[in-house]
Amino acid sequence: MIIAISAMTSIAVSDAIRQWNFDVFLDEKKIGSHKFFVEQVEEDYRVASSAHFKFKLFFFIPITYRHNSTELWRNGCLTSLESVTVRRGKDTRVSGTSIGNIFLVSRDGETHKIGNCVRSFAYWNPFFLTHEFLLNGETGEYLPVTLAKKNTIEGLIITIKPPSGELILKYSEDGKWMALEAQVKDVGTMKYVLVE
Repeated sequence: MIIAISAMTSIAVSDAIRQWNFDVFLDEKKIGSHKFFVEQVEEDYRVASSAHFKFKLFFFIPITYRHNSTELWRNGCLTSLESVTVRRGKDTRVSGTSIGNIFLVSRDGETHKIGNCVRSFAYWNPFFLTHEFLLNGETGEYLPVTLAKKNTIEGLIITIKPPSGELILKYSEDGKWMALEAQVKDVGTMKYVLVE
């Protein structure tokens, strides 16, 4: 009986664990990696991501970028966010939490309220990319976006247009995230290539 209960508990603890390991390229040159770990328990998700890039801007300005974040989701809505970004030696810390019908976002000691059922740029789940505003976990900005979805022979392509730039996401027929391409202002074309 105890063994049976223990087995049932271990199944309930984690319904699914998914990982993505991407090599990241800037104009065809590898500059680093970005890893995602998503754990699902029923309708709850825990998402951890870690990125590390190193490249030269305009061929001579060294740029080092690190980003780590953890998100918790429930019923398709973000319930909490913690992120630390280090760019050229400067730290940016963003935190967010859902309280009742509002979501509070804090950055550099300043806190502001944004809407109910907030979503971030959840590339890992195309079904969550439906809102007209998405939270940037690096900056804490709640950005207006336009979204376009296109079915292809290979699967699905989603194009996201925030106020600046454009993101193109590719998914397989079964909804698995496969690639990302972004036009980065003053930098070039960034591509995520999935490492199997």
